[in-house]
Amino acid sequence: MGNRHKLVYENKNDKVNEFALSDTPIDKREYISEHPSRPSASLFLNKVLNIFLNLKETDY
Repeated sequence: MGNRHKLVYENKNDKVNEFALSDTPIDKREYISEHPSRPSASLFLNKVLNIFLNLKETDY
């Protein structure tokens, strides 16, 4: 797979889609993921879950 795979991340830019694909190399992503100022994964997963549940509610 190498570094060709994409990482889905939460986009902080409010002018574009909420989630985007990253072209950042894996070593840079590892550095970012271990940085102390990075929010916990639970915040991100909680937001994803809320979006999913909202989509499910509007499906019916």
